[in-house]
Amino acid sequence: ITKNHKITFLGHYFDEKDAAMAYNEKAIELFGEYACMNKV
Repeated sequence: ITKNHKITFLGHYFDEKDAAMAYNEKAIELFGEYACMNKV
């Protein structure tokens, strides 16, 4: 995930749902109400 040209590595996931949830959590942390969320 990227904000202000800074890339944050979220890890490697075997399960697509786990990866989507990790992305969503970080997106909320970085972008708050403006985060683009995955449908999980």
